[in-house]
Amino acid sequence: MKDSEFNRQGSVFGDEGEFTPASSLRFQELSDWFSAQRTFHRNLEVVLQQFDLTAQQYVVLLEISLHQDRGGFAIKHLSAKLGIRHNSAVQFVDALCAKQYVRRTPSTRDRRVVDLRLTPTGERLLRELVQTHWQSMHSGGSHARHAEASPDRTHAAAN
Repeated sequence: MKDSEFNRQGSVFGDEGEFTPASSLRFQELSDWFSAQRTFHRNLEVVLQQFDLTAQQYVVLLEISLHQDRGGFAIKHLSAKLGIRHNSAVQFVDALCAKQYVRRTPSTRDRRVVDLRLTPTGERLLRELVQTHWQSMHSGGSHARHAEASPDRTHAAAN
């Protein structure tokens, strides 16, 4: 077995279960990946607090934004895309509709279905949210920490 390859059992360990140079490398890659994930989520939590959103609501807004102009995006599509139950998707959409970030529109394909669309307020909010999150990721989180001390940004999205 080469050091940089998995053995036939798909392990980074040698045939006898011993550590190999490849196992150290794989462990380091996993450790680095988990560290990056923690940083991503820590920054995201700070940013989402500013916008009074949950991570799930953020993902719903992103998915609606990505699919709303591709012939409609129904709740059944959202639940399938996110791997959640239909009623959970409905709850997320209801909360975002109450905040006037999302609206339901009758489908042009099937009158039993409603399509999901971002409102202009939702589009502005999502743009600002993505920009703030992106900046916090590329500034080592300092932007998110600085913005945390600034006035509530949810009002800015509504204007």
